[in-house]
Amino acid sequence: MSTADAALASIHERFAERRLHEQNSQLSTWRVQQLIMERLSDGEPTIEEVAGTLCVSKRTLQRCLKKEGTQYKDLLNKTRREQAHLYLCHSHFSLQEVAYLLGFHEHSSFSVPVRVGSV
Repeated sequence: MSTADAALASIHERFAERRLHEQNSQLSTWRVQQLIMERLSDGEPTIEEVAGTLCVSKRTLQRCLKKEGTQYKDLLNKTRREQAHLYLCHSHFSLQEVAYLLGFHEHSSFSVPVRVGSV
């Protein structure tokens, strides 16, 4: 267009690229793990809940995680293991409290492997 402002167009283009980058970074495995951690004590967060928080569909989230070489269930389990390790090694929480904090409804659903010779 003859009336187009090249400087303004450049500003808009940089803004759009930055917003796209922010949107893509919101769908990283790190961000999904953060959302899982925030919701664990309320029960096991579903992929639909996490996708809704990120303002994407379940399928879009699945595709993004697949690109990073993982699946939602794997991230959920990994997050629980990491949190369990932190709680059990660096807090005063009982096993029952840790199970609750990790989103298990019954502490019997939560088990910790014991290493031979570590007792």
